[in-house]
Amino acid sequence: MLTINNLNFGYKKNVPVLKDINLTLDSGFSLLVGENGSGKSTLINCMTGVLCGSGKIEIDGVPCGSREYARCVSYLPQTFDVYPALKVGEILEFVAGLKGVPKKEVKQAVKDAAQRTNTESFLETKFKKCSQGMKRRVGIASALMGDADVIILDEPTAGVDPKERRQFYRTIKECFAGKTVLISTHILDDIESLADNIIMLSRGKITCNMPYSEFISSLGREATLEELWIHYQEAGNDTVE
Repeated sequence: MLTINNLNFGYKKNVPVLKDINLTLDSGFSLLVGENGSGKSTLINCMTGVLCGSGKIEIDGVPCGSREYARCVSYLPQTFDVYPALKVGEILEFVAGLKGVPKKEVKQAVKDAAQRTNTESFLETKFKKCSQGMKRRVGIASALMGDADVIILDEPTAGVDPKERRQFYRTIKECFAGKTVLISTHILDDIESLADNIIMLSRGKITCNMPYSEFISSLGREATLEELWIHYQEAGNDTVE
C-alpha cells in the first residue's frame, strides 16, 4: 500500500503545483487523469523520488527516498528509449541488475518477463529496430524486473496502434495482477479497459478519487466519459473522495 500525506510541491517559491495531496493506493489499477498542467507528471516524480516535496510518501511504512523504497517501486516513463543500440535482452539484463536481481537469476528473470510480454522473439533484436508498440512491451517487461510491489506507468499505450491496444490491455492486466498499479493516461479507452479506481487532478488538487463504477454512475448512465472528465476538472476546490 502506498500512502501520500499532505504533499505539497512547487518549482518556485509561493507557486504551488501540488496542493495538499492525500492519497492511498492499494492493490488494483488506479488511473490518474487530468488536463495538461494539472500536476500529473509532478505527482509521479514525487512518488518515484525524483522530486521531493513537503509531506510524507510511504510504501507500507517505508519512506520515499530510501533504498528500500526504491526497490518497492517500478516506474515506466512515457519515453522508454534507454540504450537504443543494445539488444532487447541486453536492456532487460541491465534493468534486472539495477533492480537487484541476483546474477544467477537474471537470465531466467529475462526469459520469464519476455514470455509474459510476448517479446521473447525480439531478445536478439536491437531496441532501435523495434516498432513503437514493441518498445512499449519491452518497457512493460523491464517494469516486471525485481517484482516490485508498486508499479507506476506513464502513458503506457502512447504510440500503440489502436488495433493492438486491446491485446496490450490484456498484457498489462496479466503482468501486474495483484500489484498496486498507478497509470497516468489521457486515453479514454485506457480508462474504460483498465480502471478499478479513478483519480483526477485539476490545478494541483485531487478533485475525484473513487471506484470506477461509482465514477461512471456519479452523473447518471447517460453521461459520457468526456462529460465526467469535464465535471471533475471543474470541481475546483470541491474534492470528491
